[in-house]
Amino acid sequence: MGRYLLRRLLIAVPSLLGISVVLFTVLALAPGDPFGELASNPNVPPEVGAALREKFGLNDPIMLRYLHWLSAMLHGDWGFSFVSRMDVDTLIL
Repeated sequence: MGRYLLRRLLIAVPSLLGISVVLFTVLALAPGDPFGELASNPNVPPEVGAALREKFGLNDPIMLRYLHWLSAMLHGDWGFSFVSRMDVDTLIL
């Protein structure tokens, strides 16, 4: 029984990592960005959008962004929901 659980765990961890890499990459390569709406607003200077992209690491390479995201997930920092205006862990729990 212990060997069975160990084998399942050894299969599950790489599977979950692979799925997370694929999903993160697909979402990162999707057209547009979270601050695209700011660019179309004439009242917001372009520097604000650029500063927000830099602050949230959207200018970093995809692999570096994924590693930051994975580290945050493993440490329990699931981010902030801009729609609900609260932490994601509060929404889930």
